[in-house]
Amino acid sequence: MQKETKTKTKNELISEGLKKYNSRKKTKKIVNKWLSVIIFLFLVPYLTITIHSKFALAYIDETLNSGSEIGYQRAGIEKYDSYGLGSMELAMRESSEIYNIPIETYVGIANAESTLGKNFFNPEDKNCHNWWGIRKVRITEKGNKSWLKCYRNEREGAMDFGRLMRNYYFDEGLDTPEEIVRKYVGNKWTQNHEGWINNVKKYWK
Repeated sequence: MQKETKTKTKNELISEGLKKYNSRKKTKKIVNKWLSVIIFLFLVPYLTITIHSKFALAYIDETLNSGSEIGYQRAGIEKYDSYGLGSMELAMRESSEIYNIPIETYVGIANAESTLGKNFFNPEDKNCHNWWGIRKVRITEKGNKSWLKCYRNEREGAMDFGRLMRNYYFDEGLDTPEEIVRKYVGNKWTQNHEGWINNVKKYWK
């Protein structure tokens, strides 16, 4: 009888051990399941938003850089065209807001430097998205020297002009055509200063 009692006790211990093991296993399984649910609930929306944002930003950037008015509208950005300059005007206004430079500054200097993107010393510079005469020496494929800096798109050109105006003119207290002309055009061309100012002030008074 004693031997049989010991065997039962041993079996009971084994049974209890198995129950505890199975209980822990079941609890662990439930915890893991809920953790998976929680991770799913939080991670999926985050990934969805992140991926959507990346695609949305890429799409907006692409449409902005495309120079297409339709592209701007599709990107959900308000269309401005009070000067009749199309997508370049939108690029100017975006830069104007970022650098806190009046839109009239962009349009006025563009008028003085390129007649609002219509006239350039070198015809090929019309494709440089640089209406403001921002200079950087480069050699063209035809071997003609040009002093204009070329940009990949209108937005890039307008942004660089805004940065230039903010850092080297407005932050130095030069915020009128009369104050800007000497530094912007250069003392070498003093005979052109009055004409330049007049062309700028057609839009920036």
